[in-house]
Amino acid sequence: MSNTSQPVSPKVAVVTGASRGMGRAISLHLAQLGYALVINDLTDNEQLQGLQQELEQAGHACLKQVGDIADLNFHSQLVKETLARFGVITTLINNAGVSVKVRGDMLAVQPDSFDRCIQINMRGTFYLTQTVAKAMIELIQAGQLAATPRPSIVFITSSNAVAKSIDRSEYCASKAGLSMIAQLYAVRLADEGIAVFELQPGLIETEMTQPSKPKYDRLIEQGFLAESRWGQPQEIAVTVGTLVEGGLPYTVGQVIRNDGGLNVKRF
Repeated sequence: MSNTSQPVSPKVAVVTGASRGMGRAISLHLAQLGYALVINDLTDNEQLQGLQQELEQAGHACLKQVGDIADLNFHSQLVKETLARFGVITTLINNAGVSVKVRGDMLAVQPDSFDRCIQINMRGTFYLTQTVAKAMIELIQAGQLAATPRPSIVFITSSNAVAKSIDRSEYCASKAGLSMIAQLYAVRLADEGIAVFELQPGLIETEMTQPSKPKYDRLIEQGFLAESRWGQPQEIAVTVGTLVEGGLPYTVGQVIRNDGGLNVKRF
C-alpha cells in the first residue's frame, strides 16, 4: 500500500510577550495541547524565567528568546534559533504590546508615547509576522509542515481596535492599525495554507489592567458589560487553543471578541 499521508510535523508555537498575563496563560495552555514553546519577552525577567522553569519541569520543550519585537534585527534571530532547535514553526501568537505611558487628553499626547505604541504594537508585529510567514511558506513548500491543523498566526489586538478611549488615543490607533494588518495577512496567506485570526480581548484581569481596575469595577457594576465580570487570561488562552488547533476551519481573518459583550450594541 502506498503512503499518501500528509507529513506529521511537531507543533511549535512562538508566543511574544509571554512572561505574564495573557501571554503566560496562552503558553501554558498550548503546552498542555502538545506544543513546544518559544517564549519571548523584552527582558530576561524573573517571570519569564519562572515560566520556562514551570514548562520544563512539566516535561514541555521550551526555548527562551529575549528581545524587543520593535527591533527588526531580532526577528531573524528568533526564527533562526527556533528552527535550529525545533525544525519548524507551526504557530505564531502576536501577543506582545504596550499601553500608553500616561492616560490623558489626546491633545497632550507626546511623540515618545505615540511612537512607542506604534513601534511595538504595530510596526514590530507587522515585521515579525512577515519574517515568520516567509519561514512557514518555505517549510510548507518543502513538505515539512502538516496541512492539518493549518499553520496559524493569531493577532491579539484589543477591544480598543474598535472602541474609542480618548484618554489613550495612541494605544487605540495602534490596535486599530494592527487589526487591519491582521486582516491583510489573513488574505495574503490564505492560499499559502496559513490560517490568520484576530482576537480582541476586552477587560481582562492582568497586571497591565490593575491601575485602571477601580474605574472599571465601578463601570461593570453599572452594567458596562453584558456579562458583568472581568475576563481571565485563561479564557483568552482557551480561545487561542481552539483557533490554532483547527477549531474554525474554512475561515479567513476571523475576528473573535473575548470581551464579555463590551462591543455588542445595546439600547
